[in-house]
Parts: sequence; C-alpha cells; structure tokens
Amino acid sequence: MWSAHEKRIHAMKCSPSRHVRALLTIAVAASLAACGGKQNDENNATPAPDQGMTMADAGFDMPDTVDMADAGEDLTVVEDMADMSDMEEPNDRLSIAGLSAPVSAHMDDAGVLFLECQTDLDCFAAQGYMHAKHRMFAMDLIRRQTRGQIATAVGTLGLESDIATRRLMTTRDGRPLEEVLYEQASDSTKAAFDAYARGVNAFLDDARNDRHGAEFSSEYDFPLFNKKIRDWEPQDSVAVYIQLAYQLGEESADDLLRYEALGALGRDQMSDLLTMRTGTTASVFESAGLTPSPNATRPLRVARPIASELSDKARESQAVVSDARAAFASMTSFVFGEKHHAQGSNNWVVEPGRTQNGHALLANDPHLSLNNPALWYHMGMDSRTGGSGTLHVSGASIPAVPGVLLGHNEKLAWGATTARFDLSDAYVETLNEDGTAVIFNGQEVALIQKEFTFEVYA
Repeated sequence: MWSAHEKRIHAMKCSPSRHVRALLTIAVAASLAACGGKQNDENNATPAPDQGMTMADAGFDMPDTVDMADAGEDLTVVEDMADMSDMEEPNDRLSIAGLSAPVSAHMDDAGVLFLECQTDLDCFAAQGYMHAKHRMFAMDLIRRQTRGQIATAVGTLGLESDIATRRLMTTRDGRPLEEVLYEQASDSTKAAFDAYARGVNAFLDDARNDRHGAEFSSEYDFPLFNKKIRDWEPQDSVAVYIQLAYQLGEESADDLLRYEALGALGRDQMSDLLTMRTGTTASVFESAGLTPSPNATRPLRVARPIASELSDKARESQAVVSDARAAFASMTSFVFGEKHHAQGSNNWVVEPGRTQNGHALLANDPHLSLNNPALWYHMGMDSRTGGSGTLHVSGASIPAVPGVLLGHNEKLAWGATTARFDLSDAYVETLNEDGTAVIFNGQEVALIQKEFTFEVYA
C-alpha cells in the first residue's frame, strides 16, 4: 500500500460500520428517539401526549420573533415561491423542496438559531439551509477531504491526500464507506439525511442565483480555490461521522509506533518498557508499622516476553512501517484538526437531591478542537408545540449533519463520551513474487484491486 518492497503493511479496519454506525445511532437517537416518540411514514412523527408544552415551559427560553436590527435575522421558510418577488426581508420567504408546511427560523440576540416546524423532516431541511448559510465552507471542506475530493478544490496539490484518504475510507472490497453506511441506514435515518440535503441545496441554489441575500463566504474568494460547489448529497453528511470515527477511534498509528520501536530497540528494551514486573520487594507498610493487604504484596505476573522472532521481523520491516506511520500522520483533518491523545471527553452528573432546584445537572466536555468558526452550532428545534413531530430539543449541532448531538429536551439531557476503544489493527504482510497476493498460513490470498477516478481542478 505504501511500499513496493516484499513487505507490505495496511490498517485492517473493523467491520466498516461498527464505530461509525454507533455515531450515527447516537446522533439520530439523540435527535429523534430521545426527543419524544416514534415516527410514522407520513410525516416522520407521532404527536406526543404533552405536545402543548412550549420551549419556555421546558426552560428553553424560546424567544419571540425578533427584528433584523436586533438579531440580524428573521425569516419564514416555505415551499411556495409564488409571491416571493414582492417580499423583502425580514419577512422574506425561502423555498426548500419537500416541506410539508412553513418553518419559522429566527435567532436570539446571542446568535442561537430556533426552528419551529410542523414535522421533524421540515426541521432537518431548515437546519440544513441555516447550517449552509453560516458554515458552508467548513461543511464543503470536510466532505471533500473525507470523500477524497480535495483535488476538486485545489487541483494537484490535493491529489496525494485524496488517494490516501480514499484508500483508507473504504470497505474491504473497496466500496466507499459513506455509500455503504448510507445504504445500511434505516429508512428514518435516510429520510433525515435526505431532508437535510434538500435544505443545504436550497441555500446553494439561492447563493448561486443571488437570492435572499444568500452568498458564499470569503474563503471561496481565494484565487487557487475552485468556486464551483457541487450539490450536497446525503452521503456527505455520513462522511462527517466517518471523519469523527477516524479521529476518535483509529489507533493503527500507535500500533505502528510500537512495532517500529521494537525493531529499533530490540526485545529486551521493549520488554522493559511495555511489560509489568515487580521492581522491588520493599514496602512502606512495614516501615510504618502497618500490615499490608495481600494484594499490596502479591508479586505482579510478568507478561510473556516478546519473542525474538517478532523482534527480528520488526527490524526487517522498519522502512515500510515508518512509511505507513508517516502516511497516517499526514492525514490531518482540515476541520477537526490534528489527531492527538488529548481528544476525548468527560461527563459530570449531579443527581436531583443534590441541587438547589431539585433537577439533575449534566455537564459534558467533548475534547474536540477549538476552531474558528466553532465546530459546534447551538440551536433549538421544535416540531411538537405547533406541529406533529417529535423534536423539542436545544443544544449543540455540527454543521453538515442533521439533529442536535449534545443537548436536552424537557425530559432529559444527553452528552457524548469518547472511550477511545481500539478498533483497528495493523498487519505486516508478505507479498507473493508478483505482488498480486499476500501469504496467509502458507497460502496465497489474492489482493482486491479497485480503480477510483479522481477529479482534479485545473
């Protein structure tokens, strides 16, 4: 993959959907299932029994519609364009395909967006429009990188990155992960992604045709950047979850580092570094006149020493392992930043009996990068108070994907904690003489070859 030598190394990914599917489930469940009910085929929602509760009742502080002068934005999103030519902001009417009813979108004086919708899908479509209105460049950048399309924006400068990314973000049989995961998603999840894509594309259409004040941000004015922006696809949203999964779960580079160190240091030194053994039989308990517990004095079980054969193989594979680790190191996310072990998260919960007002408190600290613009986009969505949907949520969303990932409704709050599971393994494989197969248990296993076409902006 990275070398034409006899030895070849690759990252053996887990099932293509295991980690990413968990992220998809968290996002959709947080935005749908956790927000008040099951969905039906007609409008993707079943009215909840306490549908009359408003966001103010739930502590959301849903603002009244505000003036353009006060908060910068007040619009109504509808599907009918009939009389739009006679309308001026702040009462402008925008068109998003597939809406079942008008959607009210307004921002408070802190810049937090609130959507009032008839159905969940209407909210997701309007969310897509507003995400694109405020964060289109970041959305565009992360989908291009994850799907191996940076060269479509900057030409040959991005081609090497595209090839490396496309090689990694595929299934074992060479199919793009974002396409496979979208195909495997439930009908309700696909509907959410489809609705969101319609909203993004409505903004793109307005920006391309200079309507409603929609315009592309100044980043697109950079001379070397391709100003042609393709329509948004549901798979683009899935790609964001893949990028998150890679950032928070891909540990192959660590495996490669340890293997490279084994080849450089040898088995004795690596055994000292990586295995547990008792350093001394001395104990502070006796000197203090205390009797230690049996666990404190029980000798540690010495791990199995590193086999000399493994050490020899690691030494032979130094060059290809080094190249592979460099390839992983070069795959830095343009939006999420460089991978590092500080990425993670924390949650703190205080039970109701320990708070002044008798309500539980949840604090969530995702250790993601501090970006400008911010990774998070704070907003509220309500398809229950005045509609037939299930959404009555407020919290943090990520532009490029539908829903509220971290937030609360009137009944519960939810966060996300990264456990940093080791979901990948690195293998050093021996190729056959003509490089068309790897040797496994003395047998040749043919390599699957897949051709990809990369578009390069000139």
